[in-house]
Amino acid sequence: MMYLSVVGLLMASAAFVSGDSAFTCTGDADYKYPVAGSCHNYYSCSQGSTIPTVKDCSWPALRFKDFDPVKLECDWCWRVDCSATPAPPPTPKPTAAPTAAPTTAQPTTAAPTAKPTAPTTAAPTAKPTEATTAAPTAKPTEATTAAPTAKPTEATTAAPTAKPTAAPTAATKPKV
Repeated sequence: MMYLSVVGLLMASAAFVSGDSAFTCTGDADYKYPVAGSCHNYYSCSQGSTIPTVKDCSWPALRFKDFDPVKLECDWCWRVDCSATPAPPPTPKPTAAPTAAPTTAQPTTAAPTAKPTAPTTAAPTAKPTEATTAAPTAKPTEATTAAPTAKPTEATTAAPTAKPTAAPTAATKPKV
């Protein structure tokens, strides 16, 4: 039973430690680099590989060793300052210089294999079928009118049309 719980604890620790990271190795040399936010873990990079391996300085149950970000090695936890800023990881080696002359004697762009079948045209290939018109094609059938087309049927009145039939009553008379 004790064996199973230790193995389970190790597997859980490995799953926690091997999380995804944006850190990549240069592939040029073997080196170690601290994992951000962890005092116990570090990246181990191997020459020829850009994929880091996450490693732990101590057993999960016995956290007495931490990764020193300055010395880039595991050390006793009371000797390590985890908040220290590490030096940047190594930079990749420069690539080989380009060659001065082309490696082949033939030109890189080949000439066309056949001539064009028809000459190119700058103007339209067919003439318009109808001439364009600048003015209307037909005259108006009626002249436009500025005044109304019909006279009013009744004359307008300025004064009342009938005289009052009775004198005003007492209720309508103003009091003096």
